[in-house]
Amino acid sequence: MSDAGVAAQLFRIAEEAVRNAGRHAQAQLVQVMLETRGDTIVLEVHDDGRGLGPEAPEEDRMGLRIMSNRAAFIGGTLAIRSELGRGTRVVCELPRLSTS
Repeated sequence: MSDAGVAAQLFRIAEEAVRNAGRHAQAQLVQVMLETRGDTIVLEVHDDGRGLGPEAPEEDRMGLRIMSNRAAFIGGTLAIRSELGRGTRVVCELPRLSTS
């Protein structure tokens, strides 16, 4: 996949995570970070919202599945870390494309 294709998927993952933070978590603060760590590209979206609970309706989890599918499509992984009342962190990691 091209750099532009990877960038588009990362943008869509970040967009969905930010939308979820506002729509479902009542977050007041959302932080988005994109960086390289060695040979890995890391996208993190962290919010201070109410967190995900096991009682969340299935339709509220659709965005999480879509983000996970997008990450897999570009050869990455997606992890969701959340604590009730303490926010949610969405982390997408993928290997950097070789420039040689």
